[in-house]
Amino acid sequence: MKLQTAYWKNADGSIKVTIKVVDKGDFPTVNIFGSSSGYPAEEGWSLEESSGDYISNTLPNPDEAKQWASSQVNALKEKLDNWRNIWVPEPEGIRSKISIYTALVCCLTVLSVASIILSHRVLYLKNRVSSLEQEVASLMEAKRARLCTVTAYSPTKSQCDDTPWVTASGTRPKVGTVAVSRDLFYSGWVFGSKIYIEGLGIYRINDLMHPRWENRIDVFLESERLARRFGRRKARAVLLKGANNLFAKR
Repeated sequence: MKLQTAYWKNADGSIKVTIKVVDKGDFPTVNIFGSSSGYPAEEGWSLEESSGDYISNTLPNPDEAKQWASSQVNALKEKLDNWRNIWVPEPEGIRSKISIYTALVCCLTVLSVASIILSHRVLYLKNRVSSLEQEVASLMEAKRARLCTVTAYSPTKSQCDDTPWVTASGTRPKVGTVAVSRDLFYSGWVFGSKIYIEGLGIYRINDLMHPRWENRIDVFLESERLARRFGRRKARAVLLKGANNLFAKR
């Protein structure tokens, strides 16, 4: 806020002092000096000649006029500071608090929605796992499982062909997929089908092994070191229901 102090000498030698607000700055109230601004009236600020933006008084001599002007300016500063602290918070401070509050509300809303989605996803996965476990158990009991030789391979030319990253189904090999021998493929273990290997889990068929192999499953791993460490083992495997038969040989 900027103030302007003016002095006029009257005919009788007295001095008229006027203190005027020339720039309110960020102070929001219109009536700075009067008590009609809605804020508590301050003693000494309800003069007959005061208006919304100036205050004046007549003093007998220049010294008293300067002393009065100085005391009024100091009192006004104290009054405005008091109003600012109690009645008129900083606009930027309010915006900052609102922004922080809004950001917190948004974060809490996102977390709440994510929690709901995650809980539904977890419930779906639990139900799915339970369903698959029941399916595997029933297939095992029905003696539809086959005892197969299980090995592992990696995307290297020594273990595949010149295009180790392209499978016989035209897709890219990845962890969780397997290649099967052709006798298994022609018996219904086709591309896109899911199989359960006892002790290892569920895999999707997307590749074929060399014609010389029979009754064999090759698990895809990312490196030759892991494939060699996997070794060779015997395990029961079963074809799960809902197999995709589009690639079956007719």
